[in-house]
Amino acid sequence: MSARDAVELAAMLPDPLAEIAYRRQLCREAFERGRAIADREGYERARAEQAADWHAVADPASRRGEPFAIYEERRWGPRGRGHFGDPGPGDLTPAQMIERARASWEPFGLPEPGTVHLGGQKVHRHGPCLPVCYSYRPGWYPAEQADAILAAVHEAIADRDQAGRRGLRAAA
Repeated sequence: MSARDAVELAAMLPDPLAEIAYRRQLCREAFERGRAIADREGYERARAEQAADWHAVADPASRRGEPFAIYEERRWGPRGRGHFGDPGPGDLTPAQMIERARASWEPFGLPEPGTVHLGGQKVHRHGPCLPVCYSYRPGWYPAEQADAILAAVHEAIADRDQAGRRGLRAAA
């Protein structure tokens, strides 16, 4: 084989880059065709499944289905709508609820429910503290006792403010 024959044979061969582009185009077309077929089949299957599911749900609810009372019992329970929120046989009693709550906070050292934390003079936002502010220590108090302490503090602040207003009027 001469060099001239080799050149002629090489000229007859297809362009490798054109061949790659052609194969890529074939792959794209095959992918799009396969995707279209799969989409169509998937939608057809979904429509068929939805129709079957619809009949499974709708037929019992239609006139040929169960009586309305059965649906109401399923919805509200055996005691009916009027007793839907009432405690059931498996519900905790108030004492059991408190015991379960206590067991959950005691390991962390948290106070009993119904207690209030009073921060003391460090958290007061009413100017200089009054003698009543020193009548208690910061800490946890039962709600009733904390309410009485705060009422005394508020009363002392109101008295101080009222006395200050009287003094301003007298000076004027």
